[in-house]
Amino acid sequence: GTKHEISAPTYPAMKFGRLFAQELQEAKAWPLLRYKQLKKALKARVATQRTSSIFETGTFKRWIRDDMAKINTFWTHKQEELLGQGEDRSADEVKLTLKWLTLNYLAVLKIAKKHDKHCATNLSDAIAKVLISQPFVVGMRRSPLFTSLSSAVETGPCEGCYETVPNLLTLDCKHKVCQACMSRSPPGASDMWQPLPPLPVSPDADATAADA
Repeated sequence: GTKHEISAPTYPAMKFGRLFAQELQEAKAWPLLRYKQLKKALKARVATQRTSSIFETGTFKRWIRDDMAKINTFWTHKQEELLGQGEDRSADEVKLTLKWLTLNYLAVLKIAKKHDKHCATNLSDAIAKVLISQPFVVGMRRSPLFTSLSSAVETGPCEGCYETVPNLLTLDCKHKVCQACMSRSPPGASDMWQPLPPLPVSPDADATAADA
């Protein structure tokens, strides 16, 4: 018989900063990591040759932690509000809340990685240790709000490239992406959509859970 080859769709380039802003338009009044401002601060630091400053790195880390504190406070109230609504809560708002948690989590990881790429001081290790215990990250994995969203879908829009494709991958955080976005980033661009990092495993996680 004739052999039919399935060609992969073309994935448009999407910088994370643009993805972050575009995907969270509906949640723009909610607290967000100041990704764009932090990125500008990094550029200014590089331009003025302050990439080795431990003081500057400490300030940068404090900005991230301040933003995470605001996200945590909002998340605590949002979870309580939605759980209190019971079956009357909006499924769309639950999905938006999960997307908001996920993209803020990714934004923290990406801005820390970007810092380490351009600066002589390391930030990613310290941020990873702090991030693992943040209520909004724990909630992304364990909140009962999201149990109804746990089933994977065969076909749908990839949240990385916006293409409707079969065989979407559903991560632990319920973020749905296609295999192309997971395995590669578009060539010729340093800040395009990168393969999503695994969620950190908290120390009290079930010992039988599979390694990330």
